[in-house]
Amino acid sequence: MAGLTLARMAVRELWISFRLLVLLALPLAAGLLALFLSSDPDLAPLAQAWGMAGVGILSAGIAAAAWAGERRRGTAGWLSLRAVPRASILVAWFAGLALPLTVGIAAGGLLVWLATGAAVSPPLDATSYATLVAAVAAAALQALAIAMVIGSFVGPIGAAVLAMLASGVLLSSGLVLSPEPPVVPTAGLGLIAQATDLLRPFADGLQALGLGLTMTGLLLGAAVLVFERVDL
Repeated sequence: MAGLTLARMAVRELWISFRLLVLLALPLAAGLLALFLSSDPDLAPLAQAWGMAGVGILSAGIAAAAWAGERRRGTAGWLSLRAVPRASILVAWFAGLALPLTVGIAAGGLLVWLATGAAVSPPLDATSYATLVAAVAAAALQALAIAMVIGSFVGPIGAAVLAMLASGVLLSSGLVLSPEPPVVPTAGLGLIAQATDLLRPFADGLQALGLGLTMTGLLLGAAVLVFERVDL
């Protein structure tokens, strides 16, 4: 219950500052961009992949600035003084940031599927496509986790810049390296870009999803370790 309360506080703060709407709108905008290219079904997935990578980078900057600002305002310190574990505060904020971003990526992916899913050659089944979109969401979550690490010890502006740079390197690796078989945690982006050429879209999507969630967990663990050692 305490974790749920903390998450609600984070969502409320994000809502008041309009960051929640931005995190929700960015992936929808990427999906709409791919829709404009839906007349070429083979080009739409590539636009979707690059668009979602851009979404992850921008979201990392927003998340890092928001988390660093929360730390600077003293709210996290006030909660910590009242015996709220620092790890719970950080994870609650990550959940509050991840929720709108994940919903937006799912909605953006659905838009692209409705426009091009039956037209690509060879056609993707819905389950395989959903797995690929989930792998893309896992890549975006890694960008958020990087933002939590950097925002735990750097000021808002510096954290936003560093988070965008670091997440840009990580997400671009998923786009430029061969995604089949997935060997990097952000391979979901490369898989969705080459969705029409995959021989095992479901299996590769699951592997990329597992790698992405594992890396997200490791980065969150690193964020907790950093946050436990900073002065609030």
